[in-house]
Amino acid sequence: LPKSNGSPMCVENTETHKIYCLGGWDNSSVFNDIVEYDPRTPDNNGAVKVKNAKLPVGLFYSGCVENSATHKIYCLGGVEAWFGPSPWGQGRRIIEYDPSAPDNSADAVKVKFAILPNSSLFESPACAENSATHKIYCFASGIWTGHSGQVIEYDPSAPDNNSAVKIKTPIPGSYGGAPACAENTTNHNIYCFGGWTPLPLIFFTSRCPLNGPCDGTLDIIFSYDPTTDQTTKRSVRMPQARFTTSFVENCSTHRIYGIAGGSYFGYTKPIMEYYDQSPQNAICPRGQPSTPVANATISTDNVTFQKSITVFRGVPTTVYFSAANSSDPDWAANVTNGGKC
Repeated sequence: LPKSNGSPMCVENTETHKIYCLGGWDNSSVFNDIVEYDPRTPDNNGAVKVKNAKLPVGLFYSGCVENSATHKIYCLGGVEAWFGPSPWGQGRRIIEYDPSAPDNSADAVKVKFAILPNSSLFESPACAENSATHKIYCFASGIWTGHSGQVIEYDPSAPDNNSAVKIKTPIPGSYGGAPACAENTTNHNIYCFGGWTPLPLIFFTSRCPLNGPCDGTLDIIFSYDPTTDQTTKRSVRMPQARFTTSFVENCSTHRIYGIAGGSYFGYTKPIMEYYDQSPQNAICPRGQPSTPVANATISTDNVTFQKSITVFRGVPTTVYFSAANSSDPDWAANVTNGGKC
């Protein structure tokens, strides 16, 4: 990366498979940079580019998610730092970044007219897309400013006004903040893990972790069904209470993995795997936007391959097939080449 960054918000563009990291901070400065990383380029600093487009404000602890239909990235809420005399504040903004727009155009970064309902609850929202409807769901969080179980739905395809933002049924009970959420792309439920609740609430909600001290860090898992607007507390608990963990789905197996995270007694290293027994036969809707290119050719001598050959009825002819010029951008090794009959 071009500079140290403690908390950028990173999202994959599932059309190009490039990764974009927006904003962040380093304990003294808040950034408005957008950094592009291309995993497919040679592994040197040429793979990393600082874009000319900038966020309108310095931003960290925002909930950034890709709309997998348009491949635009939306950042909701977060902690803002204006470049001026204004102090830091919790944002109500929704910021849109279009990686396909010209990098220095006004279309690359837009502040939407739709705003979130309560800035104090969106300091570090946990957001995930429902990839069936391309609506974005955020589970409100205010680590330092207040705590809420509010659930917000944002529809990027709706008219750009406050009707695009809907307040959904809140999470039952006095839930805290800083969970981590990921979609299961088979059932389109969103699973949220861990988080933090103020200590006074812990003792009234019996949310002390099964393993570890009762320090406000949570080990609970809940699922949210966007079609029914229902939240379900899962019976299984995390083996270790954590907040601000990164959770992501492996969309081939539909298992969700949590990496690192923290508690008030330090930070953790283990990797967690969560699997809710959903079917695994769905095609992964992400990571496959690039269309495989089929380029089959045929030959009678296994040397010169063409688009077509001429054969004659009653004359046995050995023909050879080649897929050497075919490509599968996402799984190149899965192209089967050759054969004869």
